Amino acid sequence: MKKYVITGSVGHISKPVIEGLIKAGNDVKVITSNPGKVKEIESLGANALTGSLFDAAFVTKAFEGTEVVYTMVPPIWQTNDWKASQLEIVQNYVQALKANKSVKYIVNLSSVGAHLGSGTGPIDAVSALEKELNKLSGIQVKHLRPTFFFYNFLSQLPMLKHAGIMGGNYGEQKIALVDPKDIAEAALEELLKLDFNGNSVRYIA
Repeated sequence: MKKYVITGSVGHISKPVIEGLIKAGNDVKVITSNPGKVKEIESLGANALTGSLFDAAFVTKAFEGTEVVYTMVPPIWQTNDWKASQLEIVQNYVQALKANKSVKYIVNLSSVGAHLGSGTGPIDAVSALEKELNKLSGIQVKHLRPTFFFYNFLSQLPMLKHAGIMGGNYGEQKIALVDPKDIAEAALEELLKLDFNGNSVRYIA
């Protein structure tokens, strides 16, 4: 049995990961900013840690005594500076990991395009997180780089209904799609096996 901390509450990716880790007999703590999710988390057999990723002290406390952490930078809708808000979370992760030497493994949800470093909008922040995690000594890191979530196209349903078209700026460029279930499966596999060393990347499509 290993001790895990999972970020992402009970989202499309995190929930199947939590279920798989619990089924395998592990001790799982789940960070959520929504008190309304506590009962659902506990019903899965995990322990809920309610607080904000913007609270450095909370994140540091949450990581205490754990061996494996699943990190992700959540979408932040209520902000005037998306990148600055995301980078604040990145720094809180780094501070917490430096303070807790018990953490030996990280599976980090990143994104295709993170290798570019800048000019990719919200992906700039996950790129920054990759770079910061890679600087940490004594921790093995696996970065997951999924492609475009196929369900993002659901936002085009009103346009399809009223205009009969799908709008986009992709041109003739082909894009790879992914189901969040596939990401969860890959994340769970990495979290259970823990057979990666140093800093490595896994693409998911």
